[in-house]
Amino acid sequence: MKQTKIAINLVGLEELKAKVGDQYRARVGILGSHGARTAGEDGKPAVLDNATLGVIQMFGSITKGIPPRDFLDMPVRSHAREIVQAMGASSVKKAVAAGNFKRVYDLLGAAALNWVLMAFETAGFGQWPPNKPSTIARKKSDRPLIDTSQLRRAQTSDTVNRSEIV
Repeated sequence: MKQTKIAINLVGLEELKAKVGDQYRARVGILGSHGARTAGEDGKPAVLDNATLGVIQMFGSITKGIPPRDFLDMPVRSHAREIVQAMGASSVKKAVAAGNFKRVYDLLGAAALNWVLMAFETAGFGQWPPNKPSTIARKKSDRPLIDTSQLRRAQTSDTVNRSEIV
């Protein structure tokens, strides 16, 4: 399975990073076993896995007429201030004080994941192109990226040791 990496520098985390070091990385997206999809409503196996579908949705497909709908980078970048503010929570301060730096990264990933999930619920905070009429008729919904909700549910976060990143 191919993996797409998107690195984001969240301004304001430098001080926290200085305290906790750079041993860990918080990751958000379609990770590990969350790439699999279940069978469709027709009972047929899924043609694409979530990771492949995610790449198509993130960057669009000219041949399929699918516009890009950024559900990872845009929510994190546009809500970086709120994510940084979440790092001021008492749970983060307690983790730093206890030297539990992995926990700090866990909380950072959870804060970013929250905004990714909200993008699905708000059509990319109103920024995603609307569905085509034919898509609305087929899905019986005008909500972009919400069909079976498998792609949304595939979003998760984790914390890995920097040395584990390929």
